[in-house]
Amino acid sequence: GWQAGLDPGVWQDVRRDLSSLFDGLTFIHFWVAIVAWLFGAVAAGGFLGTAVSGENPVRVGAFLTHGAKWFGRMLRVGIVFGCLYYIVARLVLEAWGQSVHPDEFSAAAATSGWWGDRLRELVLLLCFFWFRMAGDQARADLVVFGRKGALGASLRGLGHALRPRTIVTALAFGVPAFVLLLLLGFVAQRLTGDGTITLILLFVVFQVAVAIRWASRAGVLAAFAFERSKNT
Repeated sequence: GWQAGLDPGVWQDVRRDLSSLFDGLTFIHFWVAIVAWLFGAVAAGGFLGTAVSGENPVRVGAFLTHGAKWFGRMLRVGIVFGCLYYIVARLVLEAWGQSVHPDEFSAAAATSGWWGDRLRELVLLLCFFWFRMAGDQARADLVVFGRKGALGASLRGLGHALRPRTIVTALAFGVPAFVLLLLLGFVAQRLTGDGTITLILLFVVFQVAVAIRWASRAGVLAAFAFERSKNT
């Protein structure tokens, strides 16, 4: 009569004993995201600064020096990006979504509600990529031309992000990295077990994923910086 799996009573005891830890996970995730965002600003400044200066090879000290120099401007671009996306999200989900929900989810149009939600999600996804390219163009603009206005650079970046060259560059670096990350995720799911070898392999997979992500990020920023430097 034995059945595999964790008894529900055991899981309830675990949740009760670790309730304080579970309650704090949201708070922990919030601060991890904040630290990652701040480090992303340093990395963007480091990538762009070393690309514009033409340093070869790039040393850690020089990378961090450029990251610190441009940190404030990179961070302000990120804030502008976040505010713009928040406004668009509110317009799409609330102004647009709530205004059509009663009709889309009526009995006469049972499936239109699902398609309407997917359409709004697609619009948000496209806006995210547009703003992301605009933000990277703004960062390159600030470093290449030595400007200080993050808002003005971001507004100019919205137009630059619609150029075919910008879109092709972003796809050329982004799509291969995305495919490789999907493959690494598939590999990580297949690494089961609790042995030392499994942990080492998972660590290696995660490090490769980070390296691919940062290589793609560095390539996009360097390409945008090179493109903008031709206009100086």
